Amino acid sequence: DFLHHPLLPETRAGLAVPILLGDSLLGVLGVQARTRNRFSDDDVQVQKTLASQVAVAVQNAYLYAEQLETSAKLRTVDRLKTEFLASMSHELRTPLNSIIGFADVLLSGIDGELSDRMEEDINLIRTSGYHLRDLIGDILDMSKIEAGRVELQYETVNVQKLFEDVVNSARISADKKEIALEYHLEDDIDTIVADRTCLRQILWNIVGNAIKFTDEGSVKISAEMRNKAFYCYVRDTGIGIHDEDIPIVFEQFRQVDASKASPQRGTGLGMPISKRLVELHGGQIGLQSHPGAGTTFWFSIPQNGTPGIDK
Repeated sequence: DFLHHPLLPETRAGLAVPILLGDSLLGVLGVQARTRNRFSDDDVQVQKTLASQVAVAVQNAYLYAEQLETSAKLRTVDRLKTEFLASMSHELRTPLNSIIGFADVLLSGIDGELSDRMEEDINLIRTSGYHLRDLIGDILDMSKIEAGRVELQYETVNVQKLFEDVVNSARISADKKEIALEYHLEDDIDTIVADRTCLRQILWNIVGNAIKFTDEGSVKISAEMRNKAFYCYVRDTGIGIHDEDIPIVFEQFRQVDASKASPQRGTGLGMPISKRLVELHGGQIGLQSHPGAGTTFWFSIPQNGTPGIDK
């Protein structure tokens, strides 16, 4: 006779199959029937299949829970990293500005005439100070973007004045390498609605990158209005980029063939920052390039300043 169970008094047959995950027993899948000899060999196979599926489902649930926990920890670590970088960047800027300021004072001759060797050494300190300040600025900017603390301030931007500002600021670097730096605007371009500071940073990063990777020839900036959007192009005659390297151009802390660029390496954040700022405007950014034939970077921003979604 079937062993009586107080909770299932009418049971006359039972089938129990272990739920196994590897060598671990997770539980038992059991069914009961009111008639004797109710379960056939086919029923046993079906029960085993169900037990296997239950084991897989339980395993997936465990893995999903672990993934959620890991993701939460990673988000916390990433937030702490961003806060640390932002804090350290602010702390480093203060003494660095003092170093640059005192170097400028010495070069001005206020404290006395400098020998050629002294002037050369102080110029090196000043140049390195500016370079380090730019690196810190990149880290701070990316930290703000990742933390979602960048709020676009839309205004009417005069495109010609913006281009003149960037070109004049970058001309010193271009002249040192004897590179022609010029811009051209279509007649129908006057103003656009955007965050002027961010737009200048986008263009400045792209132009600076073009000069960095161009040893001879030119860097040309142009723009046009198309499909209700502002399109800007920066074309250079530099070393170009291989197809397999193009995807990493906009990745953080990645640099393409940095050995052929300036001896003062950057953070690899300039182009990723530009990409994020363009996307915040609701625009797009991309490039076309061929090794040895130069590179063309382009970006587009909606003409009327449609904000994007920070993903």
